[in-house]
Amino acid sequence: MNLLDNGKDSLLKSVTYFNEIDSCSYEKEYKLKDVIISLHHSVETLFKYMIKEKNEFLLYSNSEEVFKNRVKNKFKSQNNVEIKTIQFIDAVHRVIVLYDLDIKKGDYNKLIMLNNIRNALTHYEREFTDNEVEHLVAILLPVLLKVYKENINHFDIWAKTSGIYNDIKNITQNINLWSVEQYYKFEQKWSNAVEKFNKLTENRTELSTIFKNRKNNIDYIDCPLCNNKLFHAIGTYVINSEETLYLGRCECCKLDINRSDAEFITLNYNGYEDYCENNLYKIKNRIIEIIFDEIEKLNNDKIKEKLIETIRLNKELFFDDIKIKLGYIVDDFCSLLAEQSFEKYAIYNDTMERIIEHENANISDNIVRHVKDIYSDKGKFNIFRKIARIIDTIKFIDEEYVIEIIRYIDSSYISFHNGMYLDFEGNDVEREITFTMEFNYNEIYEGLIKYKEVMTS
Repeated sequence: MNLLDNGKDSLLKSVTYFNEIDSCSYEKEYKLKDVIISLHHSVETLFKYMIKEKNEFLLYSNSEEVFKNRVKNKFKSQNNVEIKTIQFIDAVHRVIVLYDLDIKKGDYNKLIMLNNIRNALTHYEREFTDNEVEHLVAILLPVLLKVYKENINHFDIWAKTSGIYNDIKNITQNINLWSVEQYYKFEQKWSNAVEKFNKLTENRTELSTIFKNRKNNIDYIDCPLCNNKLFHAIGTYVINSEETLYLGRCECCKLDINRSDAEFITLNYNGYEDYCENNLYKIKNRIIEIIFDEIEKLNNDKIKEKLIETIRLNKELFFDDIKIKLGYIVDDFCSLLAEQSFEKYAIYNDTMERIIEHENANISDNIVRHVKDIYSDKGKFNIFRKIARIIDTIKFIDEEYVIEIIRYIDSSYISFHNGMYLDFEGNDVEREITFTMEFNYNEIYEGLIKYKEVMTS
């Protein structure tokens, strides 16, 4: 089995094991071990494949010996040398440099954490707590898939046919919900601590008293919020050999950091300073993903209210991204309808001849004409229902903005298709055909309502 097939097999196994975790909770730790070991192996082998594609000798940790041996073999000196390949971290470093990967420090740290956890499982022991491993894997998988898709030939085709994209989409849903809920919890803690510290700065006497009452047997460290050397660390959350987040409580601002808080910061930010500077910006995409894909799954009404209120108070940060993302969904929806509509044209030779020769290879259509097809096709109907649900959600936030959104998505959507007809001499005449689909949200919405009334009457 070559490196590529070996790596893809391990990647598929890690995703399969991950999807089985909830269904076998009695042996969850064993499944998590399988997930980590398989994912680690897949990264190492696929990264080594990518390195080999650039230069095979960069795979060898004893390359000097390999070179020396090959030179001797040229002179008929038959010597064998044991080939030793580089370790996981070396493979990560070489791929990042060789392929000039645009990788975030946080994602790099997650690869380090994956290696640390795997090594602990293999050589010592590791306790799984607070869904740490599940969250780490859910964050890493999309990052890795993007690297493979962009740099390994035909990987995208394999991923689609194996169903791995859909599996990973399901995996990342839970991490989005957890991250956003944890964001609101930590934001409240942080806000309370800021308020407490601001009051203390106005009362220097109380602040002095806190310093005087420090316990002599405790080695305090600097608090990540107030920067006073009054943070009592009672635990650590290790990111890599150089970085650690401390768990504990500050006796000055009363900031209390537990393991879930540290995990949340590690998965979404490059430390507490990054959280201070970019707290909402970094979590923005997760909030948008929930609005688009998971708002109906939220059982917590308070979180729903907070999501809507967050967007309402930060319209400039969210609205453009929401509008553009919705536009992509409508574009895909129209392309799907255009593809199926085009197939109807393509079966008639005289129709294709007329389009290609006499209509300048253009087809125009209106999505309203497809109301019956949309209503009777569960897949198409669910896509439009999702579009309508998103727009209804935005109405709770800003009714005027809904008008702007609808104005934005009401447009002409263009797709391109290969058309062909047989001429009188029996030759194939091929031409790229431009298919223009006109989309009007209100018209199709009303059309679906009327069609529903007809169907139920």
